[in-house]
Amino acid sequence: MPKNLLETNEKLSTSILEELSSVIDLSKPGITGHSMGGATTVLSLATEARFKFGIALDAWMFPLRDEPNLSQKLETKPLMFISTDGFRSKENIAKISEFQRDDADRQFHFIKGSVHQNHLDVPFILKAALIRKVVGMASKTCPEIVIDLNNKMMVQFLWKHLGLLNDKDVDEDIKRLKQQYLADLLDPNDLP
Repeated sequence: MPKNLLETNEKLSTSILEELSSVIDLSKPGITGHSMGGATTVLSLATEARFKFGIALDAWMFPLRDEPNLSQKLETKPLMFISTDGFRSKENIAKISEFQRDDADRQFHFIKGSVHQNHLDVPFILKAALIRKVVGMASKTCPEIVIDLNNKMMVQFLWKHLGLLNDKDVDEDIKRLKQQYLADLLDPNDLP
């Protein structure tokens, strides 16, 4: 069975890649995912040589609990974890902490007062605070601030690993918001 859609049809694969090659750099593909997609990001980055860097948003690491040596398989590929305050558990953080390396760009952030759905557009669709609270999407931190900070950190990480210059204004915004809204995901003094 093919690993992905592009491998199912060589003609389709060739035409899509030819079209994309004029607008994107196919030599440095990255991968990102949310929740179980975050775990899939980590697994794909560790097992697929084509992916050069990854971003895991609120990665649910439970599916990877029995995957041995993922950190070693990942080698020095850059990886950033962005997690929400409401989706941190000791087990999840323990698995994520296995990916710390001094010789690689590994970033571990959590956004204070945020919830799992803040990485999505759902809080903007469900405008009523009562509805968000009932379905577990009410965050202490304003959803607009969470998504703004999340997106800015992602863009800066992407640009860095694509060899592009970071936007200084975005860097300043992240610095300004960092003390109030960001914390080290792996800080043992801040674990639930």
